[in-house]
Amino acid sequence: MTVAKTLLILTPGFPADEADTTCLPPQQIFIKALNKKYPELNIIILSFDYPFLKTTYRWHGNTIISFNGWKKAKISRILMLISIWRKLKRLKKENAIVGLLSFWFGECALIGRYFGKLYSIKQYTWILGQDAKKGNKYVRIIRPADTNLIAISDFIAEEFCKNYKIRPLHIIPVGIDTSMFGSKIAKRNIDIMGAGSLIPLKQY
Repeated sequence: MTVAKTLLILTPGFPADEADTTCLPPQQIFIKALNKKYPELNIIILSFDYPFLKTTYRWHGNTIISFNGWKKAKISRILMLISIWRKLKRLKKENAIVGLLSFWFGECALIGRYFGKLYSIKQYTWILGQDAKKGNKYVRIIRPADTNLIAISDFIAEEFCKNYKIRPLHIIPVGIDTSMFGSKIAKRNIDIMGAGSLIPLKQY
C-alpha cells in the first residue's frame, strides 16, 4: 500500500469550519491553492490556539487538529506543547512526512524547527508581519538559517534582516483566488481599501 506524501502545517489558529471565512483568509487561500496544485498531497494542519476546542475535523478535504491553547496558563501551555510534540511523533509514524511549514515566527516555528531537525524533515517558517519586528525572542532560541525562512513581502524580509541580520531566502506574498470573482468588470468608486492596524508596518 502506497502512503501519500504528507505536509504538516503548524499554525496559531485556523478556521473552525468551512463557513469561518474571516479567519486568516490569506492562509485559507494558500492551502486551497496547494490542494489545487498538488491534489495528491495530504495536508494535516495542527492549530495551537484556535478554534477554542480540542478536536480533529475536516476542512475542504484537509485534516485539522486543534489544541485549544488560547490563554492557557504557563504550566498548561507547556503541557499542550508536549501534547503537540507527541502528536507530531504519531503523525510521523503514520504518514510519509515530506515537509513542515510553520505560520509566524513563534511557538509554531520553534516546534517545527526542532522536530524537523530531529527527524531530518525539511522545515520552513513563513514570516507574516509583526514577527519580523524587534524583540522576537524565538529568533535567538531557534537561530534560523536563511534557507528555512519565507517572508510575506520584500518589506518584511528587509525588516527581519534589519533586526536580526538574517535575510529570508524566499518570498511568498499574499495571493488572490480569482475563482472568487466573476469575469464581468464591476464599476467601483473605491481606489484602495485597507484593513489592519494603523502602524508603520502596514505601509498605508
